[in-house]
Amino acid sequence: MTQGSTPLHTFVLPFDAAIIQAVRISYEQKGKIVLVKETKDVSKSGNALALNLTQEETLLFDALVPVRIQLHVLTTGGAAMPSKPKTVPVHILLNKKVIE
Repeated sequence: MTQGSTPLHTFVLPFDAAIIQAVRISYEQKGKIVLVKETKDVSKSGNALALNLTQEETLLFDALVPVRIQLHVLTTGGAAMPSKPKTVPVHILLNKKVIE
């Protein structure tokens, strides 16, 4: 991921996303949560969840420090299922400003 970009993050699930009641996606750097996205921010399609980050959101991440991303879902049956954290590099945006 690059600072100042608008990446699409897609999470492929081993089950149909229709059974998901709630979603939380946490982004962590250096042991601190930097960004949290919730159910209203995510779109469901088949067995996948998709989420776009904004330029402002990706500028929250420190460059050259990996970010860990974890998906946590609650099914309509009451099962809470966190994913294993995925580590992603963060690349620098030299001019740390949103482009308009």
